[in-house]
Amino acid sequence: MKIIGKGNDDDDFVVTMSKQELANLMNLFSRRDIKAHDIVVGRNIPVSEAYTKLRQIDRLSINYEDAIKKLKELLNFFDPLRGIVKEVEAIKITQPTGKG
Repeated sequence: MKIIGKGNDDDDFVVTMSKQELANLMNLFSRRDIKAHDIVVGRNIPVSEAYTKLRQIDRLSINYEDAIKKLKELLNFFDPLRGIVKEVEAIKITQPTGKG
């Protein structure tokens, strides 16, 4: 995307972009999908909405990575206990129960 001019307002810009860039902004799979979405000059593209969704996904992925890290730490904590449990089970099997 390239800025090629200013709009009427100080916050407005005129840009040029490829079909693929436009498809990306519209959250479409590829530039071929543009034909099916009635893309004409003057159409408003909700870029802020797409950006907000992207930021939400990014935040979720960070939380997901933290959760994976914590789960791995928890598994590492319990891993040594597995051997202890097996030893206790072996002792229970070899000792008489006292019933009879």
